[in-house]
Amino acid sequence: MRRVVKWLTMMFLGLLVLVAILFVLLPAVFASSLA
Repeated sequence: MRRVVKWLTMMFLGLLVLVAILFVLLPAVFASSLA
């Protein structure tokens, strides 16, 4: 059970990192496409 919790925590952290990267990249891509 603890292994499952650890795996879920790792997945959750990975998703948070992906969302953070998207929030950083999307405005840059949007600005460059408008320019």
